[in-house]
Amino acid sequence: MKPIIGLVGPSESGKTTLIVEMLKRFPDHLAPLLSLTTRQRREPFDDIFYKIVSEKELRHREVEGKLIQVSEYAGSLYANNTEELLETLKDKAVIGALVEDGVQNFVRAGFNVIVIKILPEGGRLSDSEMRVAADKERVKQALEADFEIINDFAPGGLEMAVEDLASALEIAIQ
Repeated sequence: MKPIIGLVGPSESGKTTLIVEMLKRFPDHLAPLLSLTTRQRREPFDDIFYKIVSEKELRHREVEGKLIQVSEYAGSLYANNTEELLETLKDKAVIGALVEDGVQNFVRAGFNVIVIKILPEGGRLSDSEMRVAADKERVKQALEADFEIINDFAPGGLEMAVEDLASALEIAIQ
């Protein structure tokens, strides 16, 4: 079974942008980590990474035992379907933005998770008070990373982060 590549970092640190770049770069080796969520659609990339469902539908799947985890972040629920994930991991590693609890839930469920911390520099992060508060709460947990990538918001910084992440993934998904 292939690994789960979990990018962790504060809201708006560039995780989604980096993931989309990696999906373009490694289409034969990576697939997006699809999550069920109760949150509202925020951006076009949401269609790649999320299936937006009602809380009732998510809780129904949870009761049926079809979910690996259910996590709450910034007032919304997130979950992953066991069967769909196992099917994808037969052929490809999956990559997604995870919160620290999510990483721990996947590990407890027996999945191989490679943790890559995204460390933002020089940029303004989220304006959402709820997301900022949630970030402060979740980063209290010590989470050991396999790799750390600096995403500098200065000119050329994203390109460097993309190259650094691609190099890490070449090692991780061999």
